[in-house]
Amino acid sequence: MNGFFRIGALALALAISGCSSYGPPDEAVVAPTPGQPFVNVEEYRIGVDDRIQVTVWRNPELSVIAPVRPDGKISVPIIGDVAAGGYTPAEVADTIKKRLAEYIREPNVAVILTDSARTSF
Repeated sequence: MNGFFRIGALALALAISGCSSYGPPDEAVVAPTPGQPFVNVEEYRIGVDDRIQVTVWRNPELSVIAPVRPDGKISVPIIGDVAAGGYTPAEVADTIKKRLAEYIREPNVAVILTDSARTSF
């Protein structure tokens, strides 16, 4: 019976340590549409009429899904308009992070392309 408790305690310790290493999102992702391959995130440039999701970790009230307007900008709560057209998701996330730093401490921002207006990549 003592061995059973050791194994259970070890499993619990591993589960807890695995959860404790989980951190906030830190990367930009491009979600593929059905039938399309994954896109190289470092090379993809956001375009007009794309739809992107901005997630601010631990601040759901600042997280939005926004279409890229014809002027190439998106609207983000608190900071207003942010240029997105022509930039990579990582570049947009960095811009939002810098501007949010004026209002919240150490913001962690992820930008995800959820829908592309382009028919092919």
